Amino acid sequence: MARTRTARTTKATTLAEKAKAQQTITVKDLTILEELESLLPFQLSEETEELKDSIKKEGVRDPFVLWERDGKKILVDGHHRRKSMIELGLEDTAIPFTYREFSDLEEVIFWMRKNQLARRNLSKDQVSYLRGMLYNEEKGSIAGLKKVDGQNVRSENVAQKIAAESGVNEKTVRRDGKFAEHIQALAEIDPGIKEDILSKNSKIRKSDVEKLATSVKELPKEEAKEVLAKARAGNKTKKPAKKAEVATDPTKKIKKDLSTIFRNLISRVETLDESEEDLKTSFEETQQRLWENLVALKAAKKS
Repeated sequence: MARTRTARTTKATTLAEKAKAQQTITVKDLTILEELESLLPFQLSEETEELKDSIKKEGVRDPFVLWERDGKKILVDGHHRRKSMIELGLEDTAIPFTYREFSDLEEVIFWMRKNQLARRNLSKDQVSYLRGMLYNEEKGSIAGLKKVDGQNVRSENVAQKIAAESGVNEKTVRRDGKFAEHIQALAEIDPGIKEDILSKNSKIRKSDVEKLATSVKELPKEEAKEVLAKARAGNKTKKPAKKAEVATDPTKKIKKDLSTIFRNLISRVETLDESEEDLKTSFEETQQRLWENLVALKAAKKS
């Protein structure tokens, strides 16, 4: 019988007996599982340096979260802190820690995703990516399934549940799932592009990620890497130049672009399927495009 979400809810425990039995733990005592470490989406270089500075000045403030299984102390939360301590030569320094109980690895992964989403210093794109990963993993797990006439049927709407917990609508969660899928596909070609996309000063806009993933999907790997390298450098792929046309109205293309901008904006507002943050981003991008086109239109009329 499949577990329900209630049954999968993690129980937080301090397990004082274990803490007393092992009075000191260092990062050398921790077991690192690749499947958990790979879940860490990003830590920008500036964030790494800030963490190191904090550890040097104040030590490790937040306790490492451990899961004891088969006598091993498996690290669940604190991978970046552990790496920073090793780089600082603090492998033998005692660390603060706490234990949590999980029924299996799947439950650990789900807890890690939700814990990452609770971080306060995330950008909108980082939140979107983490929420998308949470949705994709939960959607693909067997935990939300039940048997009906011998068939596996989902017992709850995963998108609806995550949307309610996150304060967004279901369509936003599903779009986040696609966003996360596209980033993962691009990262398989060029692992470094994930950090570039999710950086707070990214040169790759969220709206361009799907186009980028589609454009390299059928390309040979080396050619795809070149396309992604240009994108990371901030260069958009150029289309082959068209033959020169007889000059007519210099404002024609600008007016056409303006018309397209307004149609797209009206369409997005009428569907009302975006979160407040997504709509705000759409309006900001539209405002910039409008201004650029209006400036160009004014210049074209003067010429």
